[in-house]
Amino acid sequence: MKELAEKLHVTTSAIYGYERGKNYPSIDVLCGYQRVFNADLNWLLSTDTDGNIVRLSLNQKDKEMIRQFQTFSEDEKTPIRHIVKLTYDNHFRNDPA
Repeated sequence: MKELAEKLHVTTSAIYGYERGKNYPSIDVLCGYQRVFNADLNWLLSTDTDGNIVRLSLNQKDKEMIRQFQTFSEDEKTPIRHIVKLTYDNHFRNDPA
């Protein structure tokens, strides 16, 4: 915890406050989290402490696709997950930003 606090230039009590939801990090600290953990800022802002997505901004077409996906068996979902992961990984591997 101390090492993370030092990397983010905050106190350990600030880190504990973030984890407990008592305080919220500044934009500078969020950018530090992004750098330290190599995490997407959108992911950091839209997940809870367990990594569960807490809010999504989806258009109607995406919502329908997810609804359809949820009706599939686990065996049917596996190749779709694989394709999505490959596409996602390829996109960010080739992203110049």
